[in-house]
Amino acid sequence: MIEILQFTFLTHSITKLEGQGLRLKEQIEILDCVKSKLKGKPLEKLEKSLNKNPHSLKFTNPDNDHDFKIQIKFAPLVSVDVERSFSIYKSILTDRRHNLTEENIEHFNVINCNKFLYDI
Repeated sequence: MIEILQFTFLTHSITKLEGQGLRLKEQIEILDCVKSKLKGKPLEKLEKSLNKNPHSLKFTNPDNDHDFKIQIKFAPLVSVDVERSFSIYKSILTDRRHNLTEENIEHFNVINCNKFLYDI
């Protein structure tokens, strides 16, 4: 019988992964921590799920060269940041904005990036 309470660390780990602006190294540390706490079938299921995405193996390879590591420093392992950006654009690109120029969209990007970086 599986004791549900022994998996409460999963909800904490998922919440951490949903955090904004995590570096790839931090995301991998969370994932490794989860892997170290799982055993048996749950671990097998996680590994099977991770192996379905061969690109994740490329991101987590410790033998990556320095330039590649710099390029992927803030690459998300989860899609939360991507979904968050869609929500931001949804509020920017509405039908009521008839005169929105590319330059103004760039300004919105800078504002949102600064908001993210400086926690405004």
